[in-house]
Amino acid sequence: ILGVEPVLDCPDDVATATIEKDVYLIQDTLVSTDPTIVAVNFACYADLVSTPPGIHNFHLDTFTVDQDGIYVFEGIGEFGKLAATIYEMEFDPANGPCNNIMASSQDIPLGEGYYPTEPDAVRINVQLHEGTQYILFTLPHDPGQLGAYEWAVWGMDGGGVVGLDSIPTVLQLPLFC
Repeated sequence: ILGVEPVLDCPDDVATATIEKDVYLIQDTLVSTDPTIVAVNFACYADLVSTPPGIHNFHLDTFTVDQDGIYVFEGIGEFGKLAATIYEMEFDPANGPCNNIMASSQDIPLGEGYYPTEPDAVRINVQLHEGTQYILFTLPHDPGQLGAYEWAVWGMDGGGVVGLDSIPTVLQLPLFC
C-alpha cells in the first residue's frame, strides 16, 4: 500500500481465527410432499449429490438481503449432508434447472465456520445485491433423505437477510497467512 509492504506475524500451527458476526438462520424441513428431482441427471447438480441416481426432494427458500456484498451460507441437515444452489430472481425447472445459478455448495473443513464440529456442513460464498430476490435450492446429498435443515447466513461486510432476526455469533474462519 503506497509502496509499503505489510508485515504479517503468523502464529505457528494456527489455521483459523475467531470473528464476531450477526448470523441469520434459515430453518426448514424437507418433507415427502416437496417437489422432486433426479439431481444427477443435470450437470449443475451432478457433483453436489451422491451416486447412483435417485430421487431427491428439494425445498426452495426465497430471500433478499439488506445491502450489497459477499454473503456466506453454511448448512447442515439432521439427515446428513446437504447440497444447495442459489438462483437469482427465479427457479424455473421448465427452462432447465441449471439456468440462473449463481453459486453451489462446497464442503467445509472441520473446525471452521458456524458449525465447526459438523463433518457434513457445507458452505456457499456468493456476491448478492440489496433488493434482488434470490432462491436457495436445498436438497439432501443422498437420495430419499428427509428432515430438518438449517442455513446460517452472514454478510462479510455486515449485511443481513431481510425479515430474519440476527444472532450475534463468534465464528471460526480460515486464517490465511
